[in-house]
Amino acid sequence: MLLYTAQLKRPRTEPLAAKQAAVQALLDKLCLSSCASTRISGISGGQAKRLNIGIALITDPRVLFLDEPTSGLDSFTANEVMRVVSSLARDGTTIATTIHSPSSYCFSLFDKLLILMSGKPVYFGEPGSAAISYFTGSCGARQPRVGDNLAEWMLETVTQADRSECKASLSRTYRESTLAQANVAQMLALLEDQKRRQTRSPTLQDLQQLSAADRQQAVLTDCGPSTAYRGCACSSSSSYGGLFDCSSYVTPAWWSLKVLLQYRTGQNYRSLTYMIPRLLEKLLFAAVVLSLYWGKGTDFSTLNI
Repeated sequence: MLLYTAQLKRPRTEPLAAKQAAVQALLDKLCLSSCASTRISGISGGQAKRLNIGIALITDPRVLFLDEPTSGLDSFTANEVMRVVSSLARDGTTIATTIHSPSSYCFSLFDKLLILMSGKPVYFGEPGSAAISYFTGSCGARQPRVGDNLAEWMLETVTQADRSECKASLSRTYRESTLAQANVAQMLALLEDQKRRQTRSPTLQDLQQLSAADRQQAVLTDCGPSTAYRGCACSSSSSYGGLFDCSSYVTPAWWSLKVLLQYRTGQNYRSLTYMIPRLLEKLLFAAVVLSLYWGKGTDFSTLNI
């Protein structure tokens, strides 16, 4: 499945050996090497979750969104999946995920926490002691008791405020807090830094005056190596407008059709559960047609004609 996805989503000009090496590295990173040759129907729930993450990671994305990656998993498997997600974040991928009823260990793996209530933020910051200090000091929450799951404790605080119709006050408290002001200042600093980078980016006139090699290097510097590697429009030296538009597909439609036929058709013809019903269907239909016209070929009577 991962190699099939790599053939579809990675650049067509990339050698097959490089794609296979990328898939193997991803299998090692996601701890899936032991089931690399196993059919998807035969892997566990945790392995299936990690495989779904791997399908998204095959293109080396900068940002990855995960919607409740631990749903339906037991505590041990959920922690295993989140350890993998945490390691991916440490490797440089920005990961934003929602999560349902995490364990204390699982919750401790998060770097930042955003809590929304009715679509409005009531907390954005570090989980742990910083969150406890904020909710007890600014929101009047009770001190967590020994053995309390921090995630459940914060959920209890927010839910009680929602049921007592105090959600507006929680949102207002966060909006007026020093924590929110610090977050806004950090965001503005990041936007300003991005703006400075864009002003240093090569313009169309600059690129036209460069040689082909220098032009490609300028594009790589502007978009970053990972974006250019993914084969977006900005990695093409003949598409200057693509510097600010990375919406093009990596592979053409005919290549996607070729890969689909190569993998799916070959797999189908090797599967008895796919071939036997279809062969029997054709034979049965032929037998029905044969029975309708059996012995009628030499009967030239008026009724038969």
